[in-house]
Amino acid sequence: MQLWAKDKAGNAAFCQTTLTVKDDLNICSIKAEIEGYVKTVTGKPIAEVSILQGSFHPAFPPISVETNAEGFFKISNAIPIASIGTLCPTFAGNPVNGVTALDLILIGKHILGLKSLPYPYKTLAADANKSGTITTFDVVELRKLILGIYDELPNNTSWRFFEKPDDSPFPPPESALKPCVSLNTPSIGIDTLQFLGIKIGDVNDTALPNMVMDSVTRTVYLDTEDQMFETGDDLEVVLTESDIIAGQQFTLEHPKLEFIGLQSSMPDIGLSNFGIPLQDQLLTHVWGRVESGGERPSFTLRFKATGSGTLSEQLRLSNKITYTEAYSPLDPITCAAERLKIALRFNTVSSQEPEKSSDRRFALLQNQPNPFYQATTIGFYLPKDDHVRLSVFDETGRVLLQRATKGTKGYNQLLIGSETPLPKGILYYKLESSTDTATKKMAAFR
Repeated sequence: MQLWAKDKAGNAAFCQTTLTVKDDLNICSIKAEIEGYVKTVTGKPIAEVSILQGSFHPAFPPISVETNAEGFFKISNAIPIASIGTLCPTFAGNPVNGVTALDLILIGKHILGLKSLPYPYKTLAADANKSGTITTFDVVELRKLILGIYDELPNNTSWRFFEKPDDSPFPPPESALKPCVSLNTPSIGIDTLQFLGIKIGDVNDTALPNMVMDSVTRTVYLDTEDQMFETGDDLEVVLTESDIIAGQQFTLEHPKLEFIGLQSSMPDIGLSNFGIPLQDQLLTHVWGRVESGGERPSFTLRFKATGSGTLSEQLRLSNKITYTEAYSPLDPITCAAERLKIALRFNTVSSQEPEKSSDRRFALLQNQPNPFYQATTIGFYLPKDDHVRLSVFDETGRVLLQRATKGTKGYNQLLIGSETPLPKGILYYKLESSTDTATKKMAAFR
């Protein structure tokens, strides 16, 4: 730098020198600390949300921190004092988390004017296509998401975040909600911020920010008749819910069976309620009744067999794509519903109703019910009249029960557990004839 000097007569001169600024009190290294929370409207903490820091100072590059299991984040000693910038939460998460058939029912009631969603948070969640209005197009988009046709919503994010407004009992309109927080002059002290997270598609607050699943105690059944099949057979599988419900959804795995069609006498169950994901031998389903208290849904799935087996061996429900659950009829005032488990239940046909494959080969069927409490029925097919022996044993191989009988050609069944109690746990049962042997697993609860 140049250092100038001038006298009273106006004579001036300068010299070249260097000025070194020293921070002996370490003031220049002090930066602001910012912390806060990200939670749902109902107060559930949201973990793994990225808090993006940007535009504070060109000498300090943007950084990102994540919330912990309590939804807490902290940016320590990283933001220059008296700088300007923003903090914005982002979280992709699981797009289908918390989005279920029950949400479609509640959104449908809102559209029809039967039960309005509270404004603005629930309506923001229901606006799947981010159009600013709630219509049947939002229901269609969310249904495709549940069925696995969409991996994510094409016109929206999985979560939307806003700065938490004051504690007024009347939430502000959507136009007043701020997705990012502007910080003009962070102080040396700690600034505490709070953000609200809204899960798109979840209007009944069932999303699991930390993936902690609520317990479900009651089970309803999808009943169908067990069938044997060979390669090339055309099968019609009638599935009927055991209870009156408001809605259901599931993933059905069907190895050795190719889905070829649907038959339904119910006007609100059609192909739009099913998805056929890219993975082979999977079928997804979602259905809900909007205008009435409930229904026992029933429909027929048509398959062509690509191998041989029985339905009880080849059909199973899972959570692979669409989470499998059902919902009790909604409370007429609050629209609350109980979440229920769904299980397949196979009813064996009687010997007076022969299966077309029953005289072809030996087959041991899955016990019904399974799991069982006290007694269960084991069905099997014989290609001819024959003596058979049924053995039940535990995981160590210890024999718990043996039963010998003479079976007839076609379908047979044995009831076990009513006379000789079986212990709780995983058990195995084996059927032996003069030419064949088969073993299966079952579960007993006492």
